Amino acid sequence: MKKLIVSVSVLSASVFVGAIAPEEMIPHRHHSAPVLIAAGSEPLQDVAVHVIRSRVPERDDYDWLYGAALARHANRLDVSFGHKRGSLFVGYSNCDGQGGNYDSVELSIIPLNSLQVAVNGRSTQVQTEHLEPRIKSATFHSRTLNRDKTFCVVLPTGYDPSAGPWPVLYLLHGRGRNERTLIDDKRSREVLLNAPFVTVLPDGDDGWYIDSPVRTDDLYQSYTEEVIEAADSHFNLSPQRECRGLSGWSMGGYGCTVFAELHADRFAAVAPIIGLLDFPREDLPDGQRYTVPTDCFGEDPGVWRRFNPITHAEQLKATSVLIITADGAFDRTMNENFARRLKHLGINHQWQSFRGKHTFEMVQQALPVVIEFMTRKLEHAHR
Repeated sequence: MKKLIVSVSVLSASVFVGAIAPEEMIPHRHHSAPVLIAAGSEPLQDVAVHVIRSRVPERDDYDWLYGAALARHANRLDVSFGHKRGSLFVGYSNCDGQGGNYDSVELSIIPLNSLQVAVNGRSTQVQTEHLEPRIKSATFHSRTLNRDKTFCVVLPTGYDPSAGPWPVLYLLHGRGRNERTLIDDKRSREVLLNAPFVTVLPDGDDGWYIDSPVRTDDLYQSYTEEVIEAADSHFNLSPQRECRGLSGWSMGGYGCTVFAELHADRFAAVAPIIGLLDFPREDLPDGQRYTVPTDCFGEDPGVWRRFNPITHAEQLKATSVLIITADGAFDRTMNENFARRLKHLGINHQWQSFRGKHTFEMVQQALPVVIEFMTRKLEHAHR
């Protein structure tokens, strides 16, 4: 029997378990079922077999798993896992373009509280901390920003990583806020805890969730990709578009809309709350504009247009869209302009305007509406 060893270091140690052939034992992204231990080893407790980086290749007649391990062993790269007729299939490609199939594979074992995930093909450690039941804080080192960053995760009732993959909502905070703003607010926290899907709350600083054209170290779009990769792998979140949504408020409403346009093939729904959806620009009516942070967007209106979500609204043609604003909010005209653009493009969307202003109280009021919208739109949200 030929065997391929895929080595993924866990802290300073590499320990291996053997995957076995029957279909029900093939390691999906997280696998809590018993596994065969390499000869001479004792069974290990509280470990999860982890297949890194989600993808579902649509080729051949293989029933592919929701995972592929991007690892390096000698000159072997790009290892993929799947099964056919109940047997494990492992393929690899090497630097010479040669490939091969193996009858079994050995995988790293990973402690549940210190999981190694792949971000852009590189191994990254995610450390988690319980903030309270079903709420976790997760810290990893962002290579994009070159510093440790934290995101929060709210888990649904009955969450079990081995029962996944799970539907997910990525919820982006506003300017001057952080990943704990909704967690620390009792009213918002209860709403999130009642959601039937996982909610991930990144810390976006004041970076507008874009790769800044002027501050070359502020790559917050790329950083958001890192957060998504880390959360997807660590918490066994679904890679299926129909199970993934985006939301956010104010700056985060802008960010989630831009991100949904850039990755329309990865997210089924987007729901900006009091978002700046016709921005950056300055030629709006008095009381209906927001000063463009030129240290982030630069001073060239031509560049601004490239970062304005209204410019790329056609990318949302297959996305479920909910726009929430307030009648006294400075963002109202921006949202009206964006909704008008969607209508011109023939893109169906939902619109809701509350009484109020551009305040956190409006976010509190809108959040249950967003959760209900996502519950209806995300497939398998009711597990």
